[in-house]
Amino acid sequence: MIPNPGTARRELANLGNALTLAERGLPRHTPAELMAWLVHALALCPGSIGDALLFEICGTATDARASDADKIAQIRKGWAAVVRAQFRLRGLTVVGGGGERRARAA
Repeated sequence: MIPNPGTARRELANLGNALTLAERGLPRHTPAELMAWLVHALALCPGSIGDALLFEICGTATDARASDADKIAQIRKGWAAVVRAQFRLRGLTVVGGGGERRARAA
């Protein structure tokens, strides 16, 4: 169970925005910082990602031979896994919206 679903949603939304900037070539965070952010988000969403996937992502994110684009792509994969797991549990919820409004998936 998530201790505070609102905090988890905000962390996931902010991480998603940071990943989008990094993918567009406007990084504000290094791949190492993004990986640490993903691990923090996982702590807020226990059970959302398997250990095997987490170790794979960490391995790539810390590999000196991997490019930053590859590292960011792997971190995005982990982020997407967490978002999918949370969607299955709670559906889509507007971050920063009024209260507990639900958005309908198209």
